[in-house]
Amino acid sequence: MMKLVGYRRGTSKKGSVYCMMNVLTDSSEIDRSNGQIGQKTEEIFLPSNLVDMLKPSDIGHEVICDYSVSGGRAFLDNVTIK
Repeated sequence: MMKLVGYRRGTSKKGSVYCMMNVLTDSSEIDRSNGQIGQKTEEIFLPSNLVDMLKPSDIGHEVICDYSVSGGRAFLDNVTIK
């Protein structure tokens, strides 16, 4: 489960609008086997078409991210706040 703990919007050097979403996640089995204790935070890039998805009232809620894979790379398609 991922929990939204913060986000920040910005503008790239090329003028594109973006958003960085900060989420709290449980450690994976691999993380724990490498010595991770407890939870960790991750920063997820939201492309310009998803920038307006987040609101301040979403902080503390569960986040579900939908990805697609193209050319061996993962792309964020949608964000759902529960």
